[in-house]
Amino acid sequence: MTTAELRVVRVAADDQQTHEAVLDVLTRGFFPRESACLMAGVAASPEGARQLLDLVSIALKDGLSVAAYLGDEMVGCSVNKLQVKPAPGEASFFERFADERAPDPAANWTMHFMMRVDARADLFAEAGAGCDRLLELMFLAVVPEAGRRGVGVRLAAETVAVAREHGLRAVSAIFTSDHSRAIGRRLGFRELAVAEHADFQFDGKSVLDRLSPAQQRSVLVILNLT
Repeated sequence: MTTAELRVVRVAADDQQTHEAVLDVLTRGFFPRESACLMAGVAASPEGARQLLDLVSIALKDGLSVAAYLGDEMVGCSVNKLQVKPAPGEASFFERFADERAPDPAANWTMHFMMRVDARADLFAEAGAGCDRLLELMFLAVVPEAGRRGVGVRLAAETVAVAREHGLRAVSAIFTSDHSRAIGRRLGFRELAVAEHADFQFDGKSVLDRLSPAQQRSVLVILNLT
């Protein structure tokens, strides 16, 4: 890996070449390593991976994501999704996507895992009275060869900066390992709920044997910006 200085840049909504690089980083650095993806076996399900990449492509069109480079190589990304509070009785964006565009068992399970953890707190209420829009740090990915260089914390910090610049009142996330949880604590995210992975099953079986000791729980967090 190059010794070039790390730089973090915004991902434009219409930059298809950069979008393709983000999808590659997720394929290499997220699906084979992230806790929820490991629990559902996303890396071993080409159709499930494709459906989750479709989700990413939609999020990138919000123009709120960021990417990290060492030299000319993208080594990490934070895929960020603008979340709008649904009207009473209306399905959320994630619910609609899971029902309509993620039928593969691995992708569908991953989506419902995210929703189950999100449901442990009212994020819009936590963001403050009257809040109906916030930024979700949806997928935080770093390729393996760029580990231990502070890429994740730089990406998360830039995500916070993006939210501030767009006048959003909060950034939410689900940190699915002790490593990403440490990033959240460093940046001042407030922990709302902890989901023990021992409470989840995939295909009727415990998921713990797929996870490392640092991947035993997920934490729902929020950072209020006002």
